[in-house]
Amino acid sequence: MNYEDGATHPYYIAAPDYRESSAGVRVMHRLCHMLNTQGLEAYVVGAEVVHPQLLTPCLDSKTSIRHRRENRVPIAIYPDIITGNPLNAPVCVRYMLNKEGVIEGNPLNAGADDLFFYYSRAFTPNTAEKFDYLRLNTNDLETFKPDPQKAKRGPLLYLNRIPPSAVNFATLPKDIEVLSNQTPLSLPDLAAKLQSATVLYSYESSATCTLAMLCDCPVVVMTLPGFEHLGFTKQSLSIYNGKGYAFTDSEEALAAARRGLEAVRKGVANVEQAFLQELAVFVQKTQHKAEEVARARPPVSLPDALYQDWIATHQFQASDAREYERQIAQWTQPPHFRIAVVHDNAADAQALARSLQSLARQYYPGVAVSVFTPLPAPEGLNAGRLEWFQSAQSWEAAAAALHDAGADDWVGLVRAGDVVAPHGLLVLAEYLNARPQLQAVYTDEDVIEADGRRHSPRFKPDFDLEWLRGSAYVGGLLLAKTPVWRAAGGWQHFPDHEDEFDLALRLAEHLPAAAFGHLPDVLYHRGAQHPARTRAEVADQPQLPHLQQHLARCAPDTLAGPGLIPGTSRIVHPLPATPRVSVLIPATGPLAHLQRCIESLFEQTDYPDFELLVIGHQGLDPAAQDFLAALQQLGDNRLKVLHCEAPSPCAAALFNPGAQVATGSLLLLLEPGVAALHRDWLGEMVALIQQAEVGAVGARLLHADGTLRHGGYLLGLEDTAGSPLAGHPAEEADPLGRNLVAHAVQAVSSACLLIRQDTYLALGGLDAEQFPRAYADVDLCLRLRAQGLRVLWTPFATLLHSGAPDPAPKEETAALHRRWMAELVRDPGANPNLSLQDAELEPEPEAALSWNPTPWNPLPRVLAHPVNQHGSGQYRMLNPLRGLHDANRCRGYASQRFFSPVEIAKAEMDTIVVQLPGTARHLRALESYRQYSGARCIVEVDDLITAIPPSSPLHKVFGEAARDYLQRSMRIADRLVVTTDALAAAFANAAPEVVVSRNYLVATQWENLNPAQHPRQKPRVGWAGSDSHLGDLGLLRDVVPALARDVDWIFFGTCPADLRPYVKEFYGGVPFEQYPAALASLGLDLALAPLESNAFNEAKSNLKLLEYGILGYPVVCSNVGPYRQGFPVKRVNNTSKAWIAAIRERIHDLKAARREGAALQAHVRQHWMLEDHLDEWQAAWAR
Repeated sequence: MNYEDGATHPYYIAAPDYRESSAGVRVMHRLCHMLNTQGLEAYVVGAEVVHPQLLTPCLDSKTSIRHRRENRVPIAIYPDIITGNPLNAPVCVRYMLNKEGVIEGNPLNAGADDLFFYYSRAFTPNTAEKFDYLRLNTNDLETFKPDPQKAKRGPLLYLNRIPPSAVNFATLPKDIEVLSNQTPLSLPDLAAKLQSATVLYSYESSATCTLAMLCDCPVVVMTLPGFEHLGFTKQSLSIYNGKGYAFTDSEEALAAARRGLEAVRKGVANVEQAFLQELAVFVQKTQHKAEEVARARPPVSLPDALYQDWIATHQFQASDAREYERQIAQWTQPPHFRIAVVHDNAADAQALARSLQSLARQYYPGVAVSVFTPLPAPEGLNAGRLEWFQSAQSWEAAAAALHDAGADDWVGLVRAGDVVAPHGLLVLAEYLNARPQLQAVYTDEDVIEADGRRHSPRFKPDFDLEWLRGSAYVGGLLLAKTPVWRAAGGWQHFPDHEDEFDLALRLAEHLPAAAFGHLPDVLYHRGAQHPARTRAEVADQPQLPHLQQHLARCAPDTLAGPGLIPGTSRIVHPLPATPRVSVLIPATGPLAHLQRCIESLFEQTDYPDFELLVIGHQGLDPAAQDFLAALQQLGDNRLKVLHCEAPSPCAAALFNPGAQVATGSLLLLLEPGVAALHRDWLGEMVALIQQAEVGAVGARLLHADGTLRHGGYLLGLEDTAGSPLAGHPAEEADPLGRNLVAHAVQAVSSACLLIRQDTYLALGGLDAEQFPRAYADVDLCLRLRAQGLRVLWTPFATLLHSGAPDPAPKEETAALHRRWMAELVRDPGANPNLSLQDAELEPEPEAALSWNPTPWNPLPRVLAHPVNQHGSGQYRMLNPLRGLHDANRCRGYASQRFFSPVEIAKAEMDTIVVQLPGTARHLRALESYRQYSGARCIVEVDDLITAIPPSSPLHKVFGEAARDYLQRSMRIADRLVVTTDALAAAFANAAPEVVVSRNYLVATQWENLNPAQHPRQKPRVGWAGSDSHLGDLGLLRDVVPALARDVDWIFFGTCPADLRPYVKEFYGGVPFEQYPAALASLGLDLALAPLESNAFNEAKSNLKLLEYGILGYPVVCSNVGPYRQGFPVKRVNNTSKAWIAAIRERIHDLKAARREGAALQAHVRQHWMLEDHLDEWQAAWAR
């Protein structure tokens, strides 16, 4: 069965790291593998470790963005231990590998439309008559089988979730050996252990029992009081059809069980055969559901959706404006702006009003506005900084009137209907004040609809005359100093709406490129009715006459014509001379490519003077050697063969010897996988390299399918250098015409690179020692740029490039980072608002990488990586970060992903805080941050994870490997921040410095909440907590039944199955933002906070008391360290008798209990609110 033609929606499978010791984990990874092998698209989410022989790719942001772009609907597959829909997937599948809540006690909180599939009949609801199986067998019948050669050694006891302390070993055989996941075995070792066992005793229903039966080992089914929820049921045993197990270990019972083992093995084999049919049903139902969602939701443009996300994180605040006020007070001569608002449509007065309102709302005071309109001035107009010129020919009046502007003024144009962002002129003033050498400046822009919705951003490059000529990208807001504006002739072309383009060209005739500034922020919102919005879509070329006039003034021999698509232009530079070009071709790669390359050069090149140097090496195979020998025999003086001593077929090492013997003054580095497609390609490149200050020229390289392979390198892309829009159709471009117009770049590919021979030799050629396989071309071009020379790329020299690129070795990536990090961080052609994660040129979603409203950095910049968005992440990271940010004590950013070396260098953080770094990914990120960022690196830990009790689900999550990663992370950090003094003592030697910063509550999240008033006949006594507190909840195992007639038990978050019959109300977990209101909605008369007495809990914080206390709930809690801090609560010893007595005392005097709650509430409000302790957190995170 194969679904390649029918299924289109991807699967996101929630699974932790692969480990053989967990059958559930193996099932989830194997399901991902099976879906992929059937032609579907599936990814694991949450894992870093996968099985090397399984097809289980890990989901990354690039892939999820691709799915959004393709309007594909993710289908999330959650095992039974996952609560809610943490991936926010439109389609959710619940894959029930056990009954709800059995493994970790947590509820599913499934959606009404969630799809359910069951691993076993035992896991279906008792009332279910129809259900879907998905019985994926992970049991390798070749590994788990009887082995008659192995001697039987004795009995085994399987213990996984039951602690050994709960077992009465006196009732078991004396020689019994414990089999536990605490000491995990590989699958072959586990099979060997089971094959040599006489019998497996088990209190727990587990896949290990099935494995035992497959290995000819019967199972004795047992029950343990208090742990019945983990044990066998009639349903779970039904899969064996009464075979292979016994309820006692009598000889007769075990003999009967052994007789049934072969039947169990056949049953497992039959299930394996049935699985493919079940998988077909699974695919049909899930794809149908996803397709329904896809059809029901309106199509969303991914770039627009990403831009809306970008807008949401780029909001200028009043607190930012106050920082500007302090900065402006220090300026000696603040910039002054004179803005002309040109209104030439008397019928649309609203357009003029929108523009004037936007200028009236400017934060910056140094603005004068001149209005030019056919309309009369409003009555009672107070001139002040607003001048009103009524004229039928408003553009002519504006051009004349602004010639009188002061010499220090910056003159700009706003067309009626266009809007300037409120902070626009403020941030422009700061930008210009810091750069006195500038004479002209422009900003980024977008389109704004009448309802205020913004879209179609134009994130522009820094000034590039070649690019400007090709695509008229400058647009608004374009400002110029009055003297140079006058010298350039001011505005002359208002009627055809090409004034910005025409003025930019004329300014370029009077100014060097360094006098142009570009402020990369969207400060100008072009009205939706503005014709410039569709300039790139119209078939005519309104910009072409202005371009031709410009070239006539400054480059009479240069011609301009239509470009590759409407709205772009092609500049044809003269070719005054035809110097010899030496084409250097290393003999690497497939011989067929080399043959095609040479043939295409002779057939598809009309340039009159070139020679070919084919460079061989010692590693050539016989066929290639014969080919080179045949070339030498041709007798063509344009074709030479050079034999190099280099033993390796490394192109970087072969170009340099060829350059030494070349006879041309120009060198063309050409890889053999490249083939010419049109005859004028080389002449185009030679004409460009003869322009002033041009040091190298690159060509457009295409894949065989016509998609783009190389469009000039963008530095920093994918953490090194990459080609924007690679893989897109060759005629596709971004809104600025990138890839379809010639423009300056920082580097081009050595697959086709033209450079002067003397320049190449003076630079020492390619650095084959540091960059033998990758980035030698980037390094060469950056060394060339350091000499003040430009690098140009042109789409008008287009060649085919075959062969897949080799992956860059890590050593060469590191070498590129070491040598050129400053350049990788800021490519003038890479607007910082565009993401560097991939080649798509989409808005950067991380504000930390693109948003700094106060660029002189008056506040420390803090980046937080929370471990999650739940309680721990909120209390320890996000709440303090927001508190400090909102109080103007830091510029705070939070991210769920780690940044690449280039990104973290670009972010320029002062402090980076990483919470609970317990994975290899965390450690790699911290090591990178230490190397490439000057920030203080802080590790945040809020639990003693080196002493997690075995009863806690976290015990498995933070195993030996996680603890090792954490300890290594703490050692390389500058500081460790913890919640309690006990934690600080435990980790005293773990980090260079340990600081305590306690948990506090945020007033806005809690203070306006009042507990709900429920009708009641009995007191409402409750507990709130997650599945990680199940061990603590065990303290109430006898208390809850004992008081069930006296109180209404209210549980929130999780509830063990054995306590559910005694609980009146149970509420599942909720997202953190809903948690305070949900806790208040319980309306408790008494809240309980049990904590086991162990090292882990002694190091915990008092957070539970804070949450209960702020709501005025009276509290009974365990008498342990975290709760002995002066709180007015009832502390008890951890005995059932003490708990019951304290509870009864309060439920029999509710007025006294309410007084205790009020005292606790007052205590929390006085001492434990975050807003009162920002100094503590600022000190913890300060540099």
